[in-house]
Parts: sequence; C-alpha cells; structure tokens
Amino acid sequence: MPRWMDQHLWLFFLLPVVLGIALPGVGLAFSPFSIPLLFSIMVLSLLDLPFRKSVASALDRTGLLLLGIQVGVFGLLAWSIAQWFEPGLLIGFVIVGLAPSGYSVPAVVDLHHGDKAKALSLTLFSTILAPILIPPLTLLLAGQAVPIDVAKLLLNVTLLVGVPLVAAGVLKHTPLAPPLQRVRKPLNLVLLTLLVWGVTAQSAPFFYEHPLQAAAIVAALAAASLVVFALGWALGKNEKEKITYATFCYYKNNTFAVTLISTLFGPVPAVVGVLHIVVIRIVLAASTFRLHR
Repeated sequence: MPRWMDQHLWLFFLLPVVLGIALPGVGLAFSPFSIPLLFSIMVLSLLDLPFRKSVASALDRTGLLLLGIQVGVFGLLAWSIAQWFEPGLLIGFVIVGLAPSGYSVPAVVDLHHGDKAKALSLTLFSTILAPILIPPLTLLLAGQAVPIDVAKLLLNVTLLVGVPLVAAGVLKHTPLAPPLQRVRKPLNLVLLTLLVWGVTAQSAPFFYEHPLQAAAIVAALAAASLVVFALGWALGKNEKEKITYATFCYYKNNTFAVTLISTLFGPVPAVVGVLHIVVIRIVLAASTFRLHR
C-alpha cells in the first residue's frame, strides 16, 4: 500500500460516509453495482486466507463463545434496541446484529497489535456460518413483524458468502493472484469507498429528514457495540487476546449487511447498517489517526 495511503487510513474510513451524505446524487450512480463491488472486495480480502487451517483453529470453546457473542448477543441487543424505533427499521437492526465479522478485522487487529492469525480464523468461521445462522435467526427475531421470504434470504446470503469464497479459492491458484496481492489493499480501499458511498447515498434522505432519530440510532448502536466489545475483552487471557476477541465481537461486515438489507427490504431499514458503518468508522478513524501520528 502506498505510504501516504497507509498514513491516512482514517480519511478513507470516514470519506465514503461523508460523501454519501453530502453528495448522494453522485453516490447513487454506484448503487446499482453494490453486489459486484461487494463480491470484488470479499474476493480480494479472502485471497490470503488459509481456508481449512483457519476454520479448524476457530473450532474450539473460545471460538464458539465468541461467535455466540458476535451473533447471538449482538443480535438480541439489536432486536431490543429496534423496539424503541419505528417498525420499518426492525429488519435492519436484526440483520446488522446477525451479520458476520468484517473482513477488515484481521487488519484492524494487526494494527492494534493483536493476534492476526486468530482474527483470520474467527472471521472466516463467522462468514462460513452466516448462511446457516442468518435466515433462521432473522425469522425468529423479525418474522412476526416483517414478511420474510426465507428461501430468498437464504439464497442471497449463500450467494453473498459462497461466490466470493469459491472465486477466491480458484483465483489464488492462478497467475493473477500475485499481482492482485500486490495491489489488494489500495484497490480494496478504492472499491470500499465506492461501495459505502453508494449505499450511504441511498439512505441520505433519512439523515436529512430524521437527524435526531439518526443520532439516537448511532448512540444505541455504539452502546450495543460497547457491550459486545467488553464481553470479548473479558474472554481474553492477555492483552493480545483481548484486542483480538473484542474487535471480532463488535466489528461487523456492514457492507454485507447493508447490501443484503437494501436488496431484499429497501433503503429505509438499510439506514441502520449505514449508521453502524458510521459508528465503526469513527472508532477506526480515531484509533488509526492516533496510531499514525
């Protein structure tokens, strides 16, 4: 990654959200390409993951407890928070709460001197289980309030997870893998900027029409993130483990969640995912800026 880009990661974390709210007209041009952009980002992120070894190393008591916090506890917290807001946002809260770990978790953990290898394992484990966990838990938490096509939800989650996994597994054994590895990080940042700009732009009207509600959702999601962060931190036996586990528990794959929500349920509930992106990116921007001063 170019040195200037590495030193200004905090800017790339905040820029797409700001652009999506300030220039939604431009961002809407990227919205139709959200799924291809998400696929490209996930494939690039998966190129250096040792699949079998990663999944095997996450299959222990700690890994299952962490997954329970990251999906179960966060999902219940999100569902509870949703009861305080308009019903149309419920499905957004639920899917954000159940979303798998973000692909940037290993990089963030490494940046904060945690255990990158363990973070890789947990992230892949969480992602692979997403098609198994998200559809039934979404139906359980939101099925009575929102009409849910479980088959369609299962198909979309499976495609969003399975296609990049297969593509990355094939691509890593081709001559394209080495050059892609060299440009992976800056290319991912550019693609992620376009994706988040596009999905934020879809939700921009909500920010202008309901600024106080948007602020309340940010505060509530920040509180939920703090709870699961604290639980993950408590499971660690040393500082390295604490950083790794806490980051895994709170850092969601929100681009995945927003793409899934907007595709199946529209832009209004997707606002919740966008606002959680804001929460995470403010935290990342602050910590990254501090570490690179």
